[in-house]
Amino acid sequence: MMRWAQLWGRAGALLCAAAFGMLAAAPAAMAHNQTYAVAQIDVAEDRTVRIALSFHVAAFLMGEAQGHLGAEARADWADATDADLADIVAAGSAYLREHLEVYSDGDPAPIEAVAFPDLTTLRADGLVPEAEARPSAPVTIQARLGPGASTFAFAAPPEFAETLMSVEDWRGARIAQSLSSGQRSHPFVLGREAGRGEVLVAVPAWAAAAAQFGWLGFVHILPRGLDHILFVLALFLLAPSWRPLAFQVTAFTLAHSVTLALGVLGIVEAPALIVEPLIALSIVAMALDNVRGGRLQPWRPAVVFGFGLLHGLGFANVLKGLGLPRGEEAAALVSFNVGVELGQLSVLALAFLAVGWFIRREWFRARIAVPASLAIAGIGAWWTIERVAANL
Repeated sequence: MMRWAQLWGRAGALLCAAAFGMLAAAPAAMAHNQTYAVAQIDVAEDRTVRIALSFHVAAFLMGEAQGHLGAEARADWADATDADLADIVAAGSAYLREHLEVYSDGDPAPIEAVAFPDLTTLRADGLVPEAEARPSAPVTIQARLGPGASTFAFAAPPEFAETLMSVEDWRGARIAQSLSSGQRSHPFVLGREAGRGEVLVAVPAWAAAAAQFGWLGFVHILPRGLDHILFVLALFLLAPSWRPLAFQVTAFTLAHSVTLALGVLGIVEAPALIVEPLIALSIVAMALDNVRGGRLQPWRPAVVFGFGLLHGLGFANVLKGLGLPRGEEAAALVSFNVGVELGQLSVLALAFLAVGWFIRREWFRARIAVPASLAIAGIGAWWTIERVAANL
């Protein structure tokens, strides 16, 4: 029985090492890069549709629909002449006219105009470092529905893996929906209540926004938030039992909830080029403290609280770049934070599932906790260097 447990313990350690190796190979400098577009849509009483589409415009124009320009691509972007950029923008406009879809009572409606930001703004947005990745200045699109159209629907280009859409008509009716690649939105009934045979999304706008942003908060941790995952694992590895984890996770949650709200509301400002390297350093500090001591010290929750303030600013930069749906800011903010918490709890649950069988073994600390913490510290140190270098 002892032999079996030791073999499984070693297997668990190897699995942890493999997982950390994959994390180390991930592009850490882009830990908060956006992989989705945001479509803010207004429908006027004359059935004119105005769409503000926010995404990484420079990457889109360079052939990466929802990526962000790396160092080499940014250099090419900087070297492009105004004439080169004008030609690229013309091609991008033609593409959006053909592949972005607006529907009037179920039938395709014509795209009347596509306007990209001016070349100066475009060039500046393309030169934003990866560590500060955010949606660019929006592309504005105008379409016109048929006279007296009663429903509107929208679909982003199929190359956009995920699009967050919010629609508001002239009466102030709103709806929000997250669209996957090539997905057409629910028909949105315009200007009146739905009649028999018509489709009206029964979910209120605040509930749709809450569901949408709650999911975004969750996936920002699992699987996209590699740095936050490692920080939570560092908290777990110190002493993986209920009481020390409760102290640490509570401190972390309270701290990042505060700075998330203050950052999104514009009360506190912190550039990503400062916040992101410090977040990576916080991972190093927690992991090395695991190696130094094997139990929770009285001061550690206070340190975790301080680091939580940094992580909250990172979350706030994500949410500000995304943009909150008009009129539903509170629901979106609260639900995003709830999604983050659920993501963190999921990470802890997976950690317990992976190595929980061995926590009480005398060799757990020497064979799993310390090696894993050293691996986390090494990855965090590498990310710190990478993020600093990306802004030099």
